[in-house]
This record gives sequence, structure tokens and C-alpha cells, in this order.
Amino acid sequence: MSAGSTVVLVTGTDQFRVVDRFGAERDELSGGLDLVAGVDDFEGGDVETVARALDAARTPAMFGSDRLVTLRHGVNEDTIPLLAAFCAEADEAATLLLLHVRSGRPSKAYKDLEAAIREAGGVVHEESAPPARTADLAAYVTDAVAAHGAGLDRRAATYLAEHLGPDAGAIEAIAAQLGAAHPGGGTLGVDEVSELVAGPALAKTWDLTDAIDAGDIAAALRTLDGLLVEMHPMQVHAAVVNHVRRLAAAAELAPASAKEVEAELGIKGYPARKVFEKVRRVPPRAFVAAHRVAARADVAMRGGAGLEPRTVLETLVVRLGMVLGGGAGRRR
Repeated sequence: MSAGSTVVLVTGTDQFRVVDRFGAERDELSGGLDLVAGVDDFEGGDVETVARALDAARTPAMFGSDRLVTLRHGVNEDTIPLLAAFCAEADEAATLLLLHVRSGRPSKAYKDLEAAIREAGGVVHEESAPPARTADLAAYVTDAVAAHGAGLDRRAATYLAEHLGPDAGAIEAIAAQLGAAHPGGGTLGVDEVSELVAGPALAKTWDLTDAIDAGDIAAALRTLDGLLVEMHPMQVHAAVVNHVRRLAAAAELAPASAKEVEAELGIKGYPARKVFEKVRRVPPRAFVAAHRVAARADVAMRGGAGLEPRTVLETLVVRLGMVLGGGAGRRR
């Protein structure tokens, strides 16, 4: 554990990258600690949960050893005063590791919290989303695929950038699949990559997200079974998480029309209208809950819960169906 870093905040607008960095930070900070007595994990944005996490961070570990307290999704307008006060205490009984996925512009209170963390000797890790400009995104995609041992020619990189957009989770899923499918490396062209992002199976992910939104869990699970025959679990996961992120971003925006969704979020045509109608019908707290469900699944998909990918996806579908489907959770 690094001495002097009382508070470490991992933040950014891209859920995949923030969660991934948070996991890496947790692994590094907990190295050498007793995972039972030396590490406490909390999740939630209610004042009571955050207060309990801060009380734990104020309590020295047994036998005087270092201690790590993690808090996921605990930063919001209600809890920022508590977190800022903790920073001002300059108490190094434990290191507090925070995860915060931003879905809109940061408020003044949030900016003040970042300043308080730095002033107290803490660290803020800002995880930026992949670039939106196609040429820059193509370079980002090329680097992601190279990290998995494969290469892309310029046309293939541009093709993937145009089809995937700045979705770090989807890019990582595709990069991992390309690396696994071409273990010998080499430079891949459009023909080798197009089947992963433009095949008929990808279109069926709309059926999955439609069933989730309707709360029809039975239909969602049937669709999921079919998708897993044709698609890699990480690819299905990326499609579902991207859908949740779009809904959460639209809910934060509180749009007055589908045109505003198009202009602000870059979602075009019929998908923009569907998103607009969804955020009109469902209370904002449902999208916050869905975001948390997706974040937990994100960790689990990379082995954080010791579950098989299919089990993680089935659990994700059921929970999202209950949250986004108005609690109906139909299982016909």
C-alpha cells in the first residue's frame, strides 16, 4: 500500500475503464494485507452506507497493520459533504478507495471534493473515455487489439471504430476475441473483423435489450441463450452495458425530445426515440440502480465473483429486467 495516499478516487465517464482501473487499484493497495481484517468493501450512495464506510476508514486495523476501505458509487450531492470532511481530518488510519462513474458534467461540489482529496495528499485517477473522432478512435482500437497480440490494417481499424463507437467495453471485448482467434498475430483486414461486429447475431441484441426494458425476463433469457450460441459472452455483455449506459446518460440529460437525445448523445433515429420514451416512463432512480447492477456484472465478468460468464449474464438480465421493467419481472 502506498503511504500517504489517504484517499484515492477513480473517476471518469466511461464505466468500463473506471471499473477496470478501480479493480487494479484495489489489487495493488490490498497487496500484502489480510483480506479479512485489512480490507473492507462497501457499495452504495445512501448517506448511511457512506457514513459506515468512513467510520471503518477511521478505525485502525488490528495489530497496527495497514487497512484499505473501498467505496463504490458513494459519491453524490448528498454524500460529498461527508467525504470532504473526511479529507479534512488528515487521518491516515486507512486508505479510502472511491469509485465514481460520472454521467454528466461535474458539479461545483464535486470539483471541490476532488480539490479536497488532492489537498489532503490523496490521488484522483481520471479515466477518460475513448476518443470520439474516427481517426483518433481507430488508433485507440489498433492499440487495444495489439495489446491482445493481433494487428489491424488501416481499413480494419477504421471499420471497427465506425461500428463500435467510443465504447471501451465493446472495444475490449472485440480486441480480446480477435486476439484469441488469431493467436499467431499478424495483421487483420476488414474481412477478418467484420463478422464480429456486423453479423446477424449483433442485431439480435436489440431483442435482448427490448425484453429487458419490458421486464419480460423469460423472453430475455431465451434471447440470451440464442445469442450465446453465436456471440462471445463479453460481446453480449458489452451490448447490454452500452444500452444501460445510454439510458443512464439520457436520464441524466432529462431530454425534452428525441431530437435532444440525438444531439447530445449521438444516438440517431429510431433508437433515439426509444431511449427518449423509456426515460419518460421510468423514474431516474431506476437508471441509477441499473448502472450499479451493470457495474457489479462488469467486475464479475472478469472473474471478480468466481462465476461463469453465462451465470453472470443471466443474473444481469434478471436484475436489469426487474429494475428497468418497472419491477414486473415477468417470467412467463
